[in-house]
Amino acid sequence: MKKFYYLFLVLGLISCASKSPIALQWEVVQNDIEPGIVAVNLTMTNLTNKTFEGDWTLWFNLMSLGPSYTEGDPLKQTRIQGSWQNIRPTEAFEPLQPKESRVFPMRFRGSAIRENVIPEGFFLIWGEDSQPVSVECTYVKYTRAEQMKRGIETWEKTPYADGEYVYQYIDHILTADSNAAESVLPLLPQPKKVVMGEGTCDATTATVIERVNANMIEEGYALRILADTILMEANDERGIYYTHRTLRQLRANMDEHALPQLHIIDWPDLHHRGLMLDIVRNYYPLDSVLRVVDVMADYKLNTLHLHISDDEGWRLEIPGLPELTDNASRRGWTLDESDCLWPMYCGGWDKNDKTSMANGYMTRDEYIRLLQYCKERAIRVIPEIDMPGHMRACKKAMHGLLTDSVLEARVYNSAQNYTDNVIAVSNPYAIEFIDKVITEIVKMHEQAGCPMEIFNIGGDEVPAGSLTKEEHQAYIDAVIEILNRYHLQPMGWEEITMGRPDPKTVIAQCWHNPKTA
Repeated sequence: MKKFYYLFLVLGLISCASKSPIALQWEVVQNDIEPGIVAVNLTMTNLTNKTFEGDWTLWFNLMSLGPSYTEGDPLKQTRIQGSWQNIRPTEAFEPLQPKESRVFPMRFRGSAIRENVIPEGFFLIWGEDSQPVSVECTYVKYTRAEQMKRGIETWEKTPYADGEYVYQYIDHILTADSNAAESVLPLLPQPKKVVMGEGTCDATTATVIERVNANMIEEGYALRILADTILMEANDERGIYYTHRTLRQLRANMDEHALPQLHIIDWPDLHHRGLMLDIVRNYYPLDSVLRVVDVMADYKLNTLHLHISDDEGWRLEIPGLPELTDNASRRGWTLDESDCLWPMYCGGWDKNDKTSMANGYMTRDEYIRLLQYCKERAIRVIPEIDMPGHMRACKKAMHGLLTDSVLEARVYNSAQNYTDNVIAVSNPYAIEFIDKVITEIVKMHEQAGCPMEIFNIGGDEVPAGSLTKEEHQAYIDAVIEILNRYHLQPMGWEEITMGRPDPKTVIAQCWHNPKTA
């Protein structure tokens, strides 16, 4: 009888799957109301003419804050994995009457000093069998000091870096030197040396001459703009390309028919000038990535570190392993994650929504196109497959092939609050799997005409209790052997140097504690 009651209730409250019976408002009341505790008001409004009650669950994503339930509260929060959380009514919850709005004071563990620390992707489920219903949530802007500051003692001491504060700070730097504006060209980054001449040059009709000078610094260049000639000089092709990029910016930001005559000399301070782009947590399609590459080229960056796998998704097609993109490139409402992952980060319940940043992957052909596009702009691509932690997505996609009973019996919690994101490194298939992935990515680079130089194996944030140091290091060493077979330079986060007798054999990216690298 109870089952029929809930069915009747659901049918009464929801006339169609797209209309929610409730609306929400989220307001941060105070940070550090107790050490490490944020006070929040969640306002729930019944939009219907019927009483809101029953066996309902509000699902949402919130990475930075965790549950802090107190016995007797009408609403109880629960973290499932990572950012995936829900709110359910307790026995203390009283039904919402038609059109009623009610404020529910709640507490979360963590800090919410920024307005972007908010729950996202709310949707409503009755029981386990009903269809999801998206729920709108509005967010109250920060206006009080206690909403913005970390630590009660800092409320009146630390300025809140809103847009106005940042603008004034930058404006102060730019105006510190009254003569700065006269010597600054509309270029980013600014060249090392600029000597202004007299007169102008029409860049649309000027003769462009390129010259190789082996005595110049690698990737450095000289650009001389004369009355009717533009002379480019560099040590290598990249330097010539950067010269063209500088001229392109000058023409775009100044009068290309009357560019000032000048002499620019420029060179890089660092050989590795990179940008790491994570297309996993929230997916960015190829055209968006290409726009990022164009900006990188303007800034004369030469390395795209592409993060293509993590706990929340797998974003690159691997021939022979269709499960990775069939399952792990989509997130949505699921009970068992058999055909998609739980919603994470940007949330959303529709695994088939191609407009959602939760869903999507780069095909093999698209990756090859990206490699070629980057090569044309003097940018190399370093792919990263993060392992042996941060592998929840591929574990779920491969349906048990990357785990074993020993690992599953271990209790751990990762930095992002996952309890199941480490693969069983003692499982022989764990090495076979990575070997297959690396082999296919090497083939993509070869077909693109961009032989891979470096492969990033991640290696970071393996949670305590999941693997022993010996297991972790043995697995990393086995993966490095695969890379050696392809003459690839191993790169990873600083953890891959822990326990190595000669850490110089790998490139370690320090991010947490320089003493460990």
